[in-house]
Amino acid sequence: MTSKFNKTYFARAFLRRPGGSNQPNISWASVGMGFFFGTMLMSIPYWFFAGDSLYFKSLFWISLIVSFAGITLSSRFGLKYVQGLEGEKLVHDELEPIIRDGYHIINAFPGDKFDIDFLVVGPSGVYAIEVKNPSKFAADDWIVYEAGALYIKSKKAGRSIPLRAKDPMKQARRGGEWLTRYLSDVLGRRVQCVRSVVLFPRFLVEDHIEPDLMVLNPKRFVYEHLPKAPAVLAAHEIGNIVTALRARIKTVSDAELADA
Repeated sequence: MTSKFNKTYFARAFLRRPGGSNQPNISWASVGMGFFFGTMLMSIPYWFFAGDSLYFKSLFWISLIVSFAGITLSSRFGLKYVQGLEGEKLVHDELEPIIRDGYHIINAFPGDKFDIDFLVVGPSGVYAIEVKNPSKFAADDWIVYEAGALYIKSKKAGRSIPLRAKDPMKQARRGGEWLTRYLSDVLGRRVQCVRSVVLFPRFLVEDHIEPDLMVLNPKRFVYEHLPKAPAVLAAHEIGNIVTALRARIKTVSDAELADA
């Protein structure tokens, strides 16, 4: 994209960077790893100066085990959010070209005690997007919908792994339903153009389409769904919705600054 698009739609209008909601957890994981690594280093003198003291040797082994466990848990916790950050950056790059088609993009939109990863607003409606970037077993893993849930279908693993720790469809619907209520309240009329979307940027996805929910790969969403979707919003309606969303961002950002 040109600097004109970047400045107009990202730097000035939408204040949060892609994956911004993941960053605090990544920072906490780094702090945890640093703390437990420091604890491990501090336990070394216990061994060298313990002599025949069972007490100091016990302290050494307890500190070592606790530190190792803490480093392991902190790294696993951080890796999960690093993957989330990577996924949102990949989706951001896929979405950016649709600006030329009259769409607006908002990153990490603040909902009610949760963030919606992306909002896309344009002629075909409003999309509340949840991004998922789980670990892969092989390059040809698929995301499939079976029996009311999403699974990673992996030939290498020889099975289908359910994505139920945090149900992506439930999360996406929560964002879409909240956004519908919010826009309806702010605009003073019932808004019926919001759809929930789950995007898996690194996976082949067996498209799953419901009236209020879509599960897709980002490329399919950008190059297959959006160009074919009928226009349901006029230019002034898009403007009103974007203004309401910007006002929400400003309100939340001002509150965060006041609490800092």
